[in-house]
Amino acid sequence: MPSPFFMNHPESLPNHSPGSLPEPFPNPFKVSRSALLKQLLQIPSVSWPVWIASVIGLILIAVGSFSDLRLIVLGLMVCVAVIPGILTFIYFSQSLSPQLVPNLLPHTIHPLPNGYILSIWRRSEDDDEQDSEPQWIKSGEILLNDSDIVRKKSTFDYTVIFYKNSPLSILFLPSSSPLNPCPSPLNP
Repeated sequence: MPSPFFMNHPESLPNHSPGSLPEPFPNPFKVSRSALLKQLLQIPSVSWPVWIASVIGLILIAVGSFSDLRLIVLGLMVCVAVIPGILTFIYFSQSLSPQLVPNLLPHTIHPLPNGYILSIWRRSEDDDEQDSEPQWIKSGEILLNDSDIVRKKSTFDYTVIFYKNSPLSILFLPSSSPLNPCPSPLNP
């Protein structure tokens, strides 16, 4: 039985034949990097290094204001140099995991009676012409069941669906999407 994560294995897709023509890319969607980092930092098991570095930096600044100027400089270095490095490490270590990468790649989401199918797209390798419309090939599909949903969270731009026991841990649905189960707070 093939894995539900068909990335880089188009021959295992249900309706794929090796000689099939590339398809036009329908309604591309990618999650912005800032939205992903914002959601990652709201997960305590991911964001604890940022909070610890922030507390250490603030303690050094507070103690330095009463005793030594060097501690203020050290606290500012923690806040200005160490925390951005930690944020960069968190972003890349989490976003490159197979459970989050599909949100950052061009993809489409199709509804099912009991979940979604997330289709991942890539450019056609034969697409050398600069003047023509780019051609896209479906490179993978992920099946997401509603029974695996842990919680849903609505923001102004996205509805974020958290999954357990699924090949995808977080799914972002745009607020403007008809598939969105939770309307945006601005657009009821």
